[in-house]
Amino acid sequence: MRTRLLPLALLGVLLVVTGCSDEPRVVKVSGVVTHNGEPVPNLRLNFQPEKGRPSWGDTNEKGEFTLEYDATRKGAQVGMHTVSASYLPRTGDEEMSGKMPPVVKSITDKYGDMQNSPLKIEITGSIDNLEVKFD
Repeated sequence: MRTRLLPLALLGVLLVVTGCSDEPRVVKVSGVVTHNGEPVPNLRLNFQPEKGRPSWGDTNEKGEFTLEYDATRKGAQVGMHTVSASYLPRTGDEEMSGKMPPVVKSITDKYGDMQNSPLKIEITGSIDNLEVKFD
């Protein structure tokens, strides 16, 4: 009887180890946002996969970003994403003025609405030098 249970137990362990879960495959994604070849700070990026939860990332002063998937994981789901951007004021003065830099305004005018953003990016694996071009 024990010899029959051993193969079943090993099969169960194998299934757990190989990941028979419904969790999406999430990979690390970071890079830089550019507009006409220049880095763009003060943006919040949203990567919306065709199905599943979105990822987001904020650009720093050099236009660099790292995507966040949830509170414990960085990255994005593997697959095709629609990418949108919104203005992210860094100071209270920027926020109070309600004005955004002209380059940021042109980006948010075209790519600010997730439903209408023309930018699609496919994530196939981990990447640390993704260039998101808002041209």
